[in-house]
Amino acid sequence: MSDHAMPVSSLRVGYLLRTFPILSETFVTGEIRGIGRRTGFVPYVCSLYRPAPEHAGGWDESADGPVTWFRDLDKSRLPEMVGYHSGKVLRHPFRQLRFWLDQGLELPNADRCKLAIIAMEVQRARIRHMHTHFAWEHVDYLRALKMLTGIPFSVTVHAADIFIDPAVAAHRLQDAAFVTTISDYNRNMLIERLGLPQERVHVVRCGIDWLEEMPGAADATGDEGAEEAPLRILSVGRMVEKKGFDTLLSALQALRENGVKFEAEIIGNGPLQPDLERQAAATGLGDMVRFSGALPSTTVLERVRACDVFALCCREAANGDMDGIPVVLMEAMACGKPVVTSRISGIPELVDEQCGFLSQPDDPAQVAAFLGSLAGNRALGRTMGAAGVRKVRAQYLRSRQVDDLLNLISGLQGGC
Repeated sequence: MSDHAMPVSSLRVGYLLRTFPILSETFVTGEIRGIGRRTGFVPYVCSLYRPAPEHAGGWDESADGPVTWFRDLDKSRLPEMVGYHSGKVLRHPFRQLRFWLDQGLELPNADRCKLAIIAMEVQRARIRHMHTHFAWEHVDYLRALKMLTGIPFSVTVHAADIFIDPAVAAHRLQDAAFVTTISDYNRNMLIERLGLPQERVHVVRCGIDWLEEMPGAADATGDEGAEEAPLRILSVGRMVEKKGFDTLLSALQALRENGVKFEAEIIGNGPLQPDLERQAAATGLGDMVRFSGALPSTTVLERVRACDVFALCCREAANGDMDGIPVVLMEAMACGKPVVTSRISGIPELVDEQCGFLSQPDDPAQVAAFLGSLAGNRALGRTMGAAGVRKVRAQYLRSRQVDDLLNLISGLQGGC
């Protein structure tokens, strides 16, 4: 924090998100709660869309605070909207003209009108800074809100939002006071490929906040005879191209052909699930691989604790999408599990040779070799698991994520 930074306790932060709350985006809900605890002020939260019921969760409005649903704002509040914009025309005619004519925002006029309600709410709440996650279209709403109110905003970018169409992301991020991202890999890309000024781009690593609830995996010694038991392999993720589940199944086929005893479970759902189930059946893995579908987070945690190794064969998809640093890898490491994953994007910043194995993407033979090493040397897995616990504790706790973000915001506010 700079000498002129505003005290954290004085900060009033708001969020404008694309879709909220999403059960899989614990890094967003946890961050918002953490900021509330650190500042003593419940952050203002607005979401453009409600999530589909099967993806919703992680936020209780009665306990965590209200959410403004942008799409629920309707013509019943039209007099307020007209009154706000009329006042802006009188006080700041040129700013208001830019707001309505700026084609770079790509906002429908109806939505520009409705932004008056959000502007009134954030000003009434005395919000000093707005933040969001992902560089999707909702960033244009933050840019427009800044035109109306003068309130600065920042964006945390992750993976698909900058990998699929970097030029669009760069355009949306041009008015941000600063941009944070989850890895050094991403930061270099934002500077070198998107052309963002390096002084405006910062690494704020996503973290987890339930390490204290994990078992003391670093002290585990394993059960007698565990070396002879089947290796319990777990993978969790959405069944889409970038997760590489087909590579994992090919690796498991090779593992079986090498005579390694194992049991595997894949948790998650997605468009590729039927294809993956057919692949498992066609390669004779039907009795050795269980597809469990989407499960509650508490159940997933139980399965992580029970496995011997966590595997996730990430790759770059045909459209350029790939993982940044999957939070599920942090969770597995926090549970004291060795991980087998891919040398891609920011993953090597989390997983090193001390706590797991990194294969080349789309290399099932290498994945099978790594899994075989762990099957034959359970002590190695326990040693790697202990190193993973230490790595997550040192660098990937949500409390650090919250503090790093607040320090950036307070430094910006102190310089205003």
